[in-house]
Amino acid sequence: MLPETTRSITVDEFLSRYAEQHAEWVDGQVIVMANNARHSFILEFLIKLFGLVLDFNRLGILIIAGVPMRLGEGKPIREPDLMILLNTHRGRVKETYIDGRADIAVETVSPESVARDYGEKFMEYEAAGIPEYWLFDPEREQVFLYALEERDGTFIYIRQPEDEQGRIFSRLLPGAYLETRWMLDHARPQGAQLVELAQTMSGTTAE
Repeated sequence: MLPETTRSITVDEFLSRYAEQHAEWVDGQVIVMANNARHSFILEFLIKLFGLVLDFNRLGILIIAGVPMRLGEGKPIREPDLMILLNTHRGRVKETYIDGRADIAVETVSPESVARDYGEKFMEYEAAGIPEYWLFDPEREQVFLYALEERDGTFIYIRQPEDEQGRIFSRLLPGAYLETRWMLDHARPQGAQLVELAQTMSGTTAE
């Protein structure tokens, strides 16, 4: 994670100058996100799978990195690798940013983003009330799905357990789930298997 600028810039400058780039704004500084091959392969799979799921069930839209999420005045502007917004929140989509929180934020952990994804973003997304936070960690070959739950009057992220088949189910997308085995290249469904999986998750069948 490297600063892109040495001087402080405003939020408006950031939204104008860094539109369509994978960058974030924190306390006046612009940070450009790094990437790597494993990170890209997993994201490609997730874009295909959940893009299909949302096409089939028509519950919301998938937004790919390049569109920042503005959570409030003076707060960091983050840019998850993927975001899902339910149809009821489509109005949050502006020309160059999301005005408010996503319903699901998805991050794929890179070596340089470990502290940010597990620490800073975890706390920021939790405080902002993002209902679900999905984390994919290629180095550790782990997948986590955190959902907001109320505990003693406070909403906090609770890690969701795997079922007997190794699936971690989303609460917002009925039937949709994550699997740890997707961290392995050879274990990710492709082609017709991918389409069939998306249909199963969305409760649709081929005609």
